[in-house]
Amino acid sequence: MTRFAVCLILLFPILARADEPVDKEKEKPAVKPLLETWQAAYFEGIKVGHVHTLVTQDGVGDKARIHSLRTMTLVIKRYGSVVALEIEQTCVESSTGKVFSLGLTQVIGKSAKVTMKGKVEGKVVLLETSAEEAVRKAPWDDEVIGLYAQESIFQKKNSKAGDKVKLISYELLLPGTITIQSTVKDIETVDRLETKQVDGKTKIVRTPTKLLRVDAVPDAIKVGETEVKLPSKAIWLDSKLMPVREQFEMPGLKTPLTMYTTTKDAALKEGVAPDRLPDWGLNISIPVKQTIDNPYRTTEAVYKITLAEKIPNVFTKDRRQEIREEKDNTFELVVKAVRAPGTNDKAKTPAKEYYESNVYIDSDDTRIKNLTRAVVRKETDDWKKALLLEKWVHDNMKVSTALGFPTASQVAKDLEGDCRQHALLLAAMCRSAGVPSRTAIGLIYAREEGRSPFFGFHMWVQVWVKGRWIALDAILGQGGVAATHTRWPTTVGTSRRRSRRCCRSRGRWGRSRSR
Repeated sequence: MTRFAVCLILLFPILARADEPVDKEKEKPAVKPLLETWQAAYFEGIKVGHVHTLVTQDGVGDKARIHSLRTMTLVIKRYGSVVALEIEQTCVESSTGKVFSLGLTQVIGKSAKVTMKGKVEGKVVLLETSAEEAVRKAPWDDEVIGLYAQESIFQKKNSKAGDKVKLISYELLLPGTITIQSTVKDIETVDRLETKQVDGKTKIVRTPTKLLRVDAVPDAIKVGETEVKLPSKAIWLDSKLMPVREQFEMPGLKTPLTMYTTTKDAALKEGVAPDRLPDWGLNISIPVKQTIDNPYRTTEAVYKITLAEKIPNVFTKDRRQEIREEKDNTFELVVKAVRAPGTNDKAKTPAKEYYESNVYIDSDDTRIKNLTRAVVRKETDDWKKALLLEKWVHDNMKVSTALGFPTASQVAKDLEGDCRQHALLLAAMCRSAGVPSRTAIGLIYAREEGRSPFFGFHMWVQVWVKGRWIALDAILGQGGVAATHTRWPTTVGTSRRRSRRCCRSRGRWGRSRSR
């Protein structure tokens, strides 16, 4: 339940406008807290939100229970739409950090509020979500520590420069554990937010302060058969060895998200006008030097890519994509359009996770089942069913970028969204029709008036037909994808997980040629 939950959400641009922020002041206990902090969130020098953490204790000794409540609110612009997100994390733990229960709530725009709960019972955790009626069991690691234990770990260990600290956190968004390896560095001078009286008025100023730096790096997590690397963060500790400043690396963005521990007034201070907010969606796009004519019918393309840093396995290597002429941080990515399904009737079927309903691809929802039956009717061929469903989603959904990351059943109700919502609904309807499916993420070539050609984040669907994964894109609705879809080695919706990986290349796409 660390602030890496923030990264898990922000890595994948799911932010949407919150309808009714929760009034946390009414929930504030009367007892004196063990810890209460306010943080102001800044991106590109502009205030984009705040975080409030409140920790209280009841009971003493072995019966002591520590209750943590952390609420984060962010307002960010994405592809021209001003969007906001509120996340609430809760945790009940012992004085030693042993977790008894945890929870997470997301309030995201028009999407229904998503709640997740976990109750630890011995070697298992009982998981509940607002999208599923059944309670699921998952393995529990006794080394997991709670929210307050994580917050105070450097203080309890009396950490000093050169020390290495490992902690294990359980993240309901996965769901699963994250191991975080931290290295205590040296004291350095960084800015902090402070309030000062200037000409009789209270002003928020940045003050250079010497703080102890900690670099926290999470181990890669496993999503299906793929390892996904999460971004690192830097933490600065005060003289009491408590965190007072944090910076999250945001893949694809040159500027990190910075959290400053400050006063309540400074944390809640209103930010800039929405039109002055930096646009996260546009910031993660990658410019291309050449124009591709008829991009979504292109059968083959070659891209020369130079990375700002060497990153292994940025792109999937499969029958569509080939990497060649690698030298230092430069290589060629060769992409070929594959629009035909497989032909092997005896091919081994994929894992059952690609058939099953889960939290976000809830294919067993009644509305989704009814829609699917109405679309496929008596069709029995899997590929033809998938094509019918792609066309239906394309024809019946309204495009909107100002939404969150709802369940497929919510998308089926609202019938609006961007590539993410189109992909979730198509994947769910394919599973409901008996066609194995998964969502894929990567980059797509795009052109907009007044801008140079670029590659931007995109999400689409792959279906399994006769021994082959074949891609469909309900946003385009063309019965397949062209050589201008470039896929990362990560899928979403497998094993009840939702992985998110934005563009980590931070490089440039040089020449491209296509046919």
